[in-house]
Amino acid sequence: MTDLRCGPPLSHGVCGAGRVVLDEVRIGYPGSGGEPGSCITAERVTLTGRVRFRAAVLGGRAFGRLPLTLSTAAVPPLPVPYVRLTGVHATGLWSRADHAVAQHAAITPQRSAGAEPSC
Repeated sequence: MTDLRCGPPLSHGVCGAGRVVLDEVRIGYPGSGGEPGSCITAERVTLTGRVRFRAAVLGGRAFGRLPLTLSTAAVPPLPVPYVRLTGVHATGLWSRADHAVAQHAAITPQRSAGAEPSC
């Protein structure tokens, strides 16, 4: 992730970045009204342009070493030129970007494994 910035002038809890690269992506969307959800998998997704995102909980390892769990609402309003997060898990996530490119991507129905849907 490059050019990370959170807080004002963005909405509370919303962060922005110049570029976000996600590897080994698995995103599950629950279904509604008895309909199955969907599962998006990709080898790599690159978001560029005006990237905005918010997460209720974002966890992983900063630079592959330091365990980190937080909400985007708790990130201080300091610019971070570059950060690498590995093993990332996010809940309550939304994102938008001017451009998104996915490599080796698939969108499939979400499988149900008991009460919890799985992707």
